[in-house]
Amino acid sequence: MAEIAESVVVTRMKEYQKALIARDAETVYQMGLHWLRVENALEASISALALEIAEMGVDVDIADIYRMRRYQKLLAQTQAELAKYNLWAAEYVTQNQQKMAVLGIEHSSSLLNLTLMEHGSMAFFDKIPIDAVQLLIGNAGAGGPVYDLLQTAYPDMVDRMTNVLIQNVALGIGPVQTAKEMVAGASIGLDHALTTARTEQLRVYREASRQQYESSGAVRGYKRFASKSGNTCALCLALDGEIYPTSDLMSVHPNDRCVMIPLVRGVPEPMWESGEDWLRRQDPVTQQTILGPGAMDLWNKGEIELKDLVNKVEHPVWGPSLKRVPLRDLQPEG
Repeated sequence: MAEIAESVVVTRMKEYQKALIARDAETVYQMGLHWLRVENALEASISALALEIAEMGVDVDIADIYRMRRYQKLLAQTQAELAKYNLWAAEYVTQNQQKMAVLGIEHSSSLLNLTLMEHGSMAFFDKIPIDAVQLLIGNAGAGGPVYDLLQTAYPDMVDRMTNVLIQNVALGIGPVQTAKEMVAGASIGLDHALTTARTEQLRVYREASRQQYESSGAVRGYKRFASKSGNTCALCLALDGEIYPTSDLMSVHPNDRCVMIPLVRGVPEPMWESGEDWLRRQDPVTQQTILGPGAMDLWNKGEIELKDLVNKVEHPVWGPSLKRVPLRDLQPEG
């Protein structure tokens, strides 16, 4: 396949993507660092509970565990520690949303002007004011949308720790190992917080970009631009290059890192190697990591295309969303 000449705007967008990935890594580091305080606060209570249950003997009933005062105290402490963490995280995320909104406006304005300059035009467009996208940014603190979203992790966090406890008691696993596994199970709260933070920050970046393009009057639409690496999901690679009108939101999934490249009126459409072509150039290990062995086999046989993996749905809260089609629905009949 002939190599596609990369336009200046695509090269610049790759530079912006690197900056976004660096910011994402900083988010992971800071939120993980603060999460250690939650684990440290819970560790002693978890260890004491596991030890007390071990001293009760092998015939411990699940209902007995639920009624234990130490178990109830652990639940209350978990809820309190998670609430404290989420108050910090909500403030951190909303501050980052503010920064990402500014970046979204600056990057999209730069790409728009760069596209025009590349094709001989000296027209420049003003950046929209940050106030125009202020409503995209969640309010920090208890009761704010980001905080409320973070708080939804509590039931899953408790279930994970409790399930580890019950399972290990049934298997006769000692209190030290049980406590260690319960602390690890609590990390589902961190996983949820990271997904919320990363998704919300990039959502604001993309929406600020979209509004900048729409307000310019010079942009007829935008193309989805996937970050191509071993961490990129099959859905993003499948939809790489998809075109949207500026009035439409991009369909995304949690932790989606895709960005937008403007389609300027009267200017040739920017082109680049598609996500599927990029994937075909990768080694089998990378392909299997992205696709999974079953889908990879069907894809290599030509029985499916990458777009067959994509299911677009309308989420009641998040709007246009992406889900992966289950492997069983991809298998040829017969």
